[in-house]
Amino acid sequence: MYMSKEEKRVFDFLRVVRTMKVEQAYELNKQKNIKTAQHAVTSLFKEQLVFYSPKKRDYIMINPRFKPDKRMTDVIWLLLDQINTIEIDQMYEPEEPALVGYVRTKKAYEIVVINDISTMNEVMPKLYENKCESTKYVFIVYNDSVVDEFPSNFPGDYVIAKCNYVRGTKILDRPYFEYFTLEEE
Repeated sequence: MYMSKEEKRVFDFLRVVRTMKVEQAYELNKQKNIKTAQHAVTSLFKEQLVFYSPKKRDYIMINPRFKPDKRMTDVIWLLLDQINTIEIDQMYEPEEPALVGYVRTKKAYEIVVINDISTMNEVMPKLYENKCESTKYVFIVYNDSVVDEFPSNFPGDYVIAKCNYVRGTKILDRPYFEYFTLEEE
């Protein structure tokens, strides 16, 4: 079956992330006009290569049994912020607890979502156990308490991406990220 570049881009991205908001699929092809981006999603749906979420039809997925995942939605927003430097064919499904991995400039990056301190306490032992020297971690966190409690002696390279859905008094549809690393005390 023939796929346009835009359809292939969405389909290949979905093969790794499994489910994403429709607007995120449009954003994948943001260098084109909105009609081309919409057409790519519609064509994939008509060919039954992707499915809409049953109730609101605000997500697309590669398998109708998949359920939208808030953590993955935020991972995709982070990836979309960097899409000009990430090649979709360099993305992969990493081992848990990471949700998405990608290769950029000969370095592997894996994205881990940490909702709160108890999640961090659950995730960190797995990361210490499976640590790979060539992997850099990107930790998506949601509040300062996780940042404050983050282990400053984490072995290897990492960056923390604080996910914010509020700017001032305005609640945002799409988050923005603040990136930083911690210095050892």
